[in-house]
Amino acid sequence: MVDFKGTTKECLFDFFNRLKHLSEDEQNKIAADFVAFLQIGGESVEDWVREKNFPIGFNLLRVRYYLEDMGYSITELENLPDSIRELNRLIATRKIDPRVAVKQMSFPDSGEMLRVLLGKRVTENKTKIITEFISRLKESTETKKGSDEKIKHEELLNESCTSILTDALRALYSIERIATPQAKKLLQANNPQTRVMFRQQFETDFLFSLSNKIHALNELLNALCSEKSRDAKIDQIINL
Repeated sequence: MVDFKGTTKECLFDFFNRLKHLSEDEQNKIAADFVAFLQIGGESVEDWVREKNFPIGFNLLRVRYYLEDMGYSITELENLPDSIRELNRLIATRKIDPRVAVKQMSFPDSGEMLRVLLGKRVTENKTKIITEFISRLKESTETKKGSDEKIKHEELLNESCTSILTDALRALYSIERIATPQAKKLLQANNPQTRVMFRQQFETDFLFSLSNKIHALNELLNALCSEKSRDAKIDQIINL
């Protein structure tokens, strides 16, 4: 864990500087984790590293919580009310879709809610709205009373599921662009010991298990290509 306190910008650049002192393999591993958490293209991260621009919007929010989980103390987060920090983390970790949160709390738009979450327009009234929303989320998770509430909860889950899957697949596309050429190079290497050392980095059967999971995901994505494909495969994919 990192022991560093500063603004988001200071912490982010400290994070990038620490990466420079790691081995190439360690850099690639952490970079892939960072991109997967943010679910953005590697090109955006490269621009941040070169200081051509800086994360904004929900990317800024997610960067803050990624860094906090790494051990950084982010000064912008220190004075935020607990309910706003809690909603920030739910959105940063994609446990709730920000579009759903905007709708449920009747904010004019996502930009207005985002300004509050980033600590720019925090008022007593807006903090109260967010606190009440967090309470409703907890109550719906714990009780889910009544058929109407169950329907609303299912709609909320469906909206979040669609958004989370969309973001996750975009991130997977970015990771595949990194992983595929590296896997090809490793397979083409003349020295088998290189591949042995690679396998030893993982638990027994990890690669086999991951391969099976990717195959199962491939089947699910094929079924999602059209309703015709979905209907033809629904009985099969339920058991994947």
